Amino acid sequence: MSSQNACSQTFETLTTAICQSSDLS
Repeated sequence: MSSQNACSQTFETLTTAICQSSDLS
């Protein structure tokens, strides 16, 4: 979940989907 926070701060929307995918992986 920590990773998602960092991504959200970067793009918030574009990375949101990418971050979630990476987290699941």
